[in-house]
Amino acid sequence: MQNIHALSLILFTSCAAYTMEQQQLALPDWEGTYQLLQDDYPHYVKAKLEQYKEADISTWNVGDLEKIGKIILPNQYIGKRLEIVATTVDEDNNSFLHYAVEKNDAKTFDGLLCFSRPGITESNRNFNAKNGSRETPFDLCIKKLSPHIPAEERAVAEKIFEALVSHIKELRHCSHAKKEWLDKIIALQLHYIDCGSSFTVDQNVLERLVPGYQRVSLFEYYVQVTAKKC
Repeated sequence: MQNIHALSLILFTSCAAYTMEQQQLALPDWEGTYQLLQDDYPHYVKAKLEQYKEADISTWNVGDLEKIGKIILPNQYIGKRLEIVATTVDEDNNSFLHYAVEKNDAKTFDGLLCFSRPGITESNRNFNAKNGSRETPFDLCIKKLSPHIPAEERAVAEKIFEALVSHIKELRHCSHAKKEWLDKIIALQLHYIDCGSSFTVDQNVLERLVPGYQRVSLFEYYVQVTAKKC
């Protein structure tokens, strides 16, 4: 009888061990699957960019990029997540920011600024990147601020402009880019003057754009730029 019990115990143990082995083999490769998701995020963002190009801005939700991104690339990968969205472009080198300006989509533009937070990603490529027509999002915004643009359209462009300059003034290590932006703002202001009008920008904001290496005041910088235009 003891032999029978011993044999039964051996058989039970063998069956249990075999079952556990099969269960271990059947477990999905969660780590591999998660890596595939991370690798697929740039493709997801690219697809969303293509979708946004044709989207009605009243139904578009820029928050989806952040929502899905947080699932695929959690906060320990926040820099990577933000950089992917900020630098994704289409075949014409247009980014989300390019299209947001083109569409006069101030709400999406504000949301996109979250993907370029100073201190997390210091790249200003998304602000200063040129599309196939050699225009940056800032260039497109300046064009939409022309005094010849209809007032309603220009009012939205002004909101985008204010959000943009308030953001870029906080970026570090991009004095050359800030100089370009300030030059273009002053050129726009001079154009307004030529048209018998004015375009006012917060002086504190403009002072933050004056290149530090020049060590000049905002007034002196205006004099320099104006002299070059003449």
